[in-house]
Amino acid sequence: MTKPLRSSLAIGPAESLRRALVRDLELFGSAESVRERYQERYLPGQQIYRTEADPTTRADVLVDNDDLANPRVLRWPTG
Repeated sequence: MTKPLRSSLAIGPAESLRRALVRDLELFGSAESVRERYQERYLPGQQIYRTEADPTTRADVLVDNDDLANPRVLRWPTG
């Protein structure tokens, strides 16, 4: 049986918020609403996930996606 391949995209909180301010402005109505939602809910939730699930350690493939135009492969399985 083949082992499943686990992947993870890494993006920092500052970049996540920056993208949200562009993407979610219309959805939440103002930049302040986007910031509040991300700082109060989404970013803390993402931190809990990273702490409990530890996706960067468990991933077979790890991609740094902070620069959307230039993602960097940090880990790729060999063999």
